Amino acid sequence: MKKVVMMAIVVCLLVTAISAVESQAAMAWYNCNVRQLGVDQGYYTVQLAATAPSTFTQWYTLSPTTANAQLAVILTAASTGQQVSAYVDPNNMYAYIYSIYLNNY
Repeated sequence: MKKVVMMAIVVCLLVTAISAVESQAAMAWYNCNVRQLGVDQGYYTVQLAATAPSTFTQWYTLSPTTANAQLAVILTAASTGQQVSAYVDPNNMYAYIYSIYLNNY
């Protein structure tokens, strides 16, 4: 009986570890267009539409510690029509934008 319980625990831990690795694998740099920007429950949120290396549209939250700097980049991109390069997880809705840069091409 103890062996069965231990085996079940080991299997659960392995499944959790594999899931964590898969979710981290999605974190990458994406070239994006700024689609929408707003405030929701006190947080700035932005909808980015990725164009490369894959295509998706997702909502993200600006990090509270760097929201002013990220907001400046996003507003510049939105007002000039430029793309941004963002380090984000495309599978995690409303996750923080880790890094964002204005593209100049």
